Amino acid sequence: MPCDYVDEEYVADTLESEISGLPGRIVAGSGWHEFSLTTTNTSDVTLNGVAIYAEVENFEIDEDKALSPFLSLQYFNETTKRWAEIRDSYEIDPGTTVDWAGGYFTGVETMKPDDYVTNKLRLAIKEDAPVGDGYAFGSGGYLDTVNGERCIAENYGTDAYFSVLKPGSSNEDPGEAKPGTDPGTDKPKPGPGPGSGNGGGTTPQGGVSQQPVTGNLAETGSSSAMPVIGLVGGLAVLAGAGAVFYVRKRKASDTPA
Repeated sequence: MPCDYVDEEYVADTLESEISGLPGRIVAGSGWHEFSLTTTNTSDVTLNGVAIYAEVENFEIDEDKALSPFLSLQYFNETTKRWAEIRDSYEIDPGTTVDWAGGYFTGVETMKPDDYVTNKLRLAIKEDAPVGDGYAFGSGGYLDTVNGERCIAENYGTDAYFSVLKPGSSNEDPGEAKPGTDPGTDKPKPGPGPGSGNGGGTTPQGGVSQQPVTGNLAETGSSSAMPVIGLVGGLAVLAGAGAVFYVRKRKASDTPA
């Protein structure tokens, strides 16, 4: 159960997500484009059962015009040393299932204060994909206890906006995808500092340590991680599909220029 169902005033503000390295303009059919998602524990307590979520879509309300059927979103599995697909589905009406490029894809058992995880991601967009504005979205969830009840806390997440260009378009300077919230601010990025090869703009201090990525949640093999798989995975519709429609509706009348 989500923690804000247990206590409507509950706010999960202990995880911060940051997307970096995603091109601001991508030509359909131009191959793979790598970027990263960094998740940081910004609280002063250790978090347990942390799961990480990523998604790429456009802002179309009409599912027939969605970007998901025309793209592949993958993460680098540090356990298998291979790229693996991030994909999920949800039921919008009885008997009608929609497939989209997003889902919880990895997790760690514990994150101490200031610990972070940087996941390598990549996407490829087919030549016949719809052109226009799209977004990459990243967030995280973890197990917490509210009023004596075990629940799942999920952060608001972060998004980055990019544009899909038609095949053959000139794209010498694609730029970088812009954050969907507080654009143009100088807010420091979590995770590794400049020159580390992992993105981010804040140099780690003291005991900051990068946590190992445990691979696909369904393949962790850790009994203590199993509750995360069942609880957080079971909330994919709330955290994933809900995010899809929230972001699309939010930007329906405010599409980035």
